[in-house]
Amino acid sequence: IRCTGDLQIEGTIEGTNIKIGGNLVVGGGITGMANRKIEVAGAVHARFVMDAQIDAVGDIIIEREVTNSRLILRS
Repeated sequence: IRCTGDLQIEGTIEGTNIKIGGNLVVGGGITGMANRKIEVAGAVHARFVMDAQIDAVGDIIIEREVTNSRLILRS
């Protein structure tokens, strides 16, 4: 998934490469897979993150839990 602006997803993201030029809001959670990466030029907000790699410039806000994941904040 590629998007030049903000992206809002009501459900869950599963095993997808994502590159967002703005903010990413996920109503459900983010479930990753090996060799998948989420790159966000803004902030990330999700209910949970599991087995994912997230690289963001803005804040990463996770409401419940993060398991087996790598979260990177860049300035």
